Amino acid sequence: MTDPILNITGATAVIITAFDLLVTVLHPNRSGPLSRVVTATVWKSTLAIGSRVGGGAIVGFGGSFVMLGQLLAWVLGFWLGFALIYTGNFDYLAFSPSVEFGNGNFVDAMYLSGAALTTVGFGDLVAESDLLRLVTVVEAASGLALITAAVSYLLSVYPLASQVRVLARTLAPAGEGPRAAAEFVYRGGPSQLDDLRRRLIELDESTQRFPALYYFHANDSSASLSALIRATSLIVMQLRFGVSSRAMPQARWHGEQLDATLAQVILHFETRFFGHSVDRGTLPADSETQRRLLEVRGEAAEVTGLEADDDVDRHQLAEVVARSNSFLAELEHRHLYDHEPL
Repeated sequence: MTDPILNITGATAVIITAFDLLVTVLHPNRSGPLSRVVTATVWKSTLAIGSRVGGGAIVGFGGSFVMLGQLLAWVLGFWLGFALIYTGNFDYLAFSPSVEFGNGNFVDAMYLSGAALTTVGFGDLVAESDLLRLVTVVEAASGLALITAAVSYLLSVYPLASQVRVLARTLAPAGEGPRAAAEFVYRGGPSQLDDLRRRLIELDESTQRFPALYYFHANDSSASLSALIRATSLIVMQLRFGVSSRAMPQARWHGEQLDATLAQVILHFETRFFGHSVDRGTLPADSETQRRLLEVRGEAAEVTGLEADDDVDRHQLAEVVARSNSFLAELEHRHLYDHEPL
């Protein structure tokens, strides 16, 4: 005799888990519903513990905890789902004559499900109907697919996490202030700026493909995502408003291109990980914007030996500063870093 409720519940759990696994691992910019719930729960729990005990030392494991949570969710989804199906069809399961234990309950169904999922197959509890035998084969195939997908996922994410840290540490010196950013722009030249823009696009694509990258907290703040955004923002400010066009004829064009890429990266992070666009607040007063413009241009002139004399839209400068400061304040708060405005 079968139990249709248990069968439907179990099949639903298996289908949801399989869908989540396939979408998370194979889709270029989406995560499954189960992974999203697990990721949010694990990350919030990690932050809650880290804010009370250990701080960055605990949060530093955030990315690993998130990926472990996803893996456990997939394993439990398949394990429990198939176990429910076996429980609903226990009349079609049989123990080996040599077995002197087993009560025909849910624990036995969990045992059979675990043996099938891991492809161990001791043979002490087996299916007696053709359909249920096929179910055990499907579960064994699911187990193999799960292991393969999990290994591929891990091998894809960790190298990308290292690339983000390397890029952040490469740019970190430029984030020390307007003068350091001017040095990066002027000494590095167009080729370095093109490379930076390309790597920002790669970062954007990678975090959409593997959202777990966002949760890899760097204990060294110079290797963090916030350090990368801070440095890029200062570089944009120098290109668009600071460095003289006589010293670097393509500065304004490079600045607009890099600024558009940075704005897209920030928008994607806000949408995907914050769940909302960060409030930019009130733009700085004209006097404050003018002071910042003079500071940026003064530091650039010290580096290049030429003062910028072209007119720029100070309102655009204020928008760039407000956007980056608002995003960095939110990002650093969420990762337990100390926030210092640009």
